[in-house]
Amino acid sequence: MNRRPWALGAVAALVFAFLYAPIAWLALVSFNDSRSLSRVTELSLRWYAELVRDSRVLDALGLSLRLAAASAVVATVIGTLAAFGLRRAFPGRNAWTVLLSLPLVAPAVAAGAAFAFLLSFDDVVASSYPTGVGSTTLPVFVYAQAGRRGVSPEIVALSTAMVAVSAALLVAGVLVVAWRARRASPASTFVGGGRDQGTRHAGG
Repeated sequence: MNRRPWALGAVAALVFAFLYAPIAWLALVSFNDSRSLSRVTELSLRWYAELVRDSRVLDALGLSLRLAAASAVVATVIGTLAAFGLRRAFPGRNAWTVLLSLPLVAPAVAAGAAFAFLLSFDDVVASSYPTGVGSTTLPVFVYAQAGRRGVSPEIVALSTAMVAVSAALLVAGVLVVAWRARRASPASTFVGGGRDQGTRHAGG
């Protein structure tokens, strides 16, 4: 019985290593000075500098950001209104009720907006339909470049940058949620304690 937690931890470590070791290796290779993807000769920011100088990457990134932001705004507005319509369907509801409830649901709305943004930003299938000359999104650009020339150091550097930004946003969201929970816990404890004391006083 005592060995099971260690065995479970070992299996979990192997699974995580199997999933994330290739990503970690590609992140290391993105700083390689040569074009080799099998070994690292010298650390450099060469391929990231190539990305910054590539106008095609910058144009695709700008279009992806605009489309993802627009999709997030539309999805958030429609989803929030639908949620209020389904959950708050009671007599006497009005715009003031919605405005007063918005601060309470703001974290959930922000999480939904971030999810909609990332889902639209990373989508390849849906982004391929409106793609044309001068209107290529970043995922479609990466897919096309990998299909034509194979996985190049530029593509590896671009993928590493996208993963790093997504991870940074995820960590920031977790920290914000934890910070809000720490701020809310003393107030809820005080209110709950005050109610308990009032109940005991009334009962006495």
